[in-house]
Amino acid sequence: MYNRLYPCEKEHSDWNSVRGHLLRKFFHNVLIKNVVQKEYAETMMVHSLGGSRDRYYQPDINLLIESCLKCEDDLTFTNKELLKEAKEELKDIENLKAENTDMKEHIQKQHDQLFMISEELKQFQEEFDEVKREREENKKALALVNIWKKEEAAGLTNVQKTLEKKASEIIYLENS
Repeated sequence: MYNRLYPCEKEHSDWNSVRGHLLRKFFHNVLIKNVVQKEYAETMMVHSLGGSRDRYYQPDINLLIESCLKCEDDLTFTNKELLKEAKEELKDIENLKAENTDMKEHIQKQHDQLFMISEELKQFQEEFDEVKREREENKKALALVNIWKKEEAAGLTNVQKTLEKKASEIIYLENS
């Protein structure tokens, strides 16, 4: 275990590194600080109790667990503030995910509405183009009607002039 925690490298002699013995010492000091019974502390450290106590001492497992749980906060190597911040950030992330989902749904609804509006706009454009074509056809028809009326009016005037001319000739012949 010690070799896993601190591999032997001669070039590094940093005594401030975490070593197995330092972890065991830390664990023992935390147990003593939290007023765990000496026998329980020694049992958790897997030390020999010495003498006849090794043979006759049978600790209650529930009391050992209770003693260990009493020391949990001191034995945990996490910064409580950092852990609290991480939990808050995780909560914020979950809230952002929920907001993101809501925004995606809102965007999809907007997209669907825009699609419907564009379809209606296409339909209105087609109807507008049809009305425009009909208007152009009506303008052409109206122009033809106006031309016909002018020709008809011109035609009547010619007939009238011809009749007047004939009438003048008849009157002239009669008077002569």
